[in-house]
Amino acid sequence: MSLPMAVALANVLSVSVDEFLCDSVIHSKEVFSHEVQMLLEDCDDYEIRILTDLFKAAKDTIRRDMKLKQQE
Repeated sequence: MSLPMAVALANVLSVSVDEFLCDSVIHSKEVFSHEVQMLLEDCDDYEIRILTDLFKAAKDTIRRDMKLKQQE
């Protein structure tokens, strides 16, 4: 896909080119961090606490499994 086509599609979808391409590139931390922030905006204190616990558990599992995968 050409750059002008990517820009045109992003404009039609009303998203930035970064958001449009974020699933296609490895270094897209800023886009996904913003998405997480947007997801948390309407959460109350209880929901934030639960989601934080889930996030920590998921992160620990991902990193543990990554180490196991590298040992294969």
